[in-house]
Amino acid sequence: MKNLASHPLRWDNKFSSLEGLVTHLRDKLFPTEGGAIAHIYFKDYSKENITTPLPDEQKKIADCLSFLDNLITAQAQKIESLKDHKKGLMQQLFPAEGEAVPKLRFPEFRGAGEWSSEILEDVYHLKGTNSFSREKLNYKNGEVKNIHYGDIHTKFSTLFDIKKENIPFINASENLEKIKAENCCVEGDIIFADASEDLDDVGKSIEIVNLNNEKVLSGLHTILARQKDKKIILGFAGYLFKSIGESLFLRKLVLGIPAQASSKNLTRPLMPPAAPIRPRHLVPTQQGVGT
Repeated sequence: MKNLASHPLRWDNKFSSLEGLVTHLRDKLFPTEGGAIAHIYFKDYSKENITTPLPDEQKKIADCLSFLDNLITAQAQKIESLKDHKKGLMQQLFPAEGEAVPKLRFPEFRGAGEWSSEILEDVYHLKGTNSFSREKLNYKNGEVKNIHYGDIHTKFSTLFDIKKENIPFINASENLEKIKAENCCVEGDIIFADASEDLDDVGKSIEIVNLNNEKVLSGLHTILARQKDKKIILGFAGYLFKSIGESLFLRKLVLGIPAQASSKNLTRPLMPPAAPIRPRHLVPTQQGVGT
């Protein structure tokens, strides 16, 4: 086949097979340094060959892939709708800030009265975290895994199940001898991200629900909270701290502190003595929301 620069191929407007070409060219480019933006120019690929079938086959392939693209888009829209529905439902299933009864309750609990309140520090206490940066983590091998605050912001589910998450190891070159066993995560722990450039993400949290007997630590810009007694069932606290009232409370404590601020300023607890926690005794309600 003649090259692209010298032969005007008859292409259907919907069809092109450039992905392999782009991959090939990317492999040929030298990596950039100092944060420079990589560029490619037509002269770099004008002599490359591309292979195309007859127009009828082009259309058949394009129609097939376009159908899948449309299906993916439709499913993505459904997912966004479900997320919006969940967000609205959480606002009703948890009491608003300053209130003790949610707007929406399951029928069997509508006469159960107010949710109980406790001082947060009476229910949770803090455990130690580390400050390992991304450069000290890897996804290939190691003995101990580490939860980075950035992953709480971007990818971890509210209920953290290690079997369903991709979590990095701490590099074998790092010294872990000074880390106490009690500071390893256990199921039921809550991990807060205490820093973010986006105010909406400050105080974002996950609940550890399954560790599969693996060793995991709470890392950079995180706060690790553990129940003193098992007053809140596994799988409920993650949603509790995601509720609107708790989120607003957490954000108030770090308002105005940028993500690049020093760790000294960011390690103040998100759980002062005046913070209420709820519920305590409505275990059936906790199970209804957590499942």
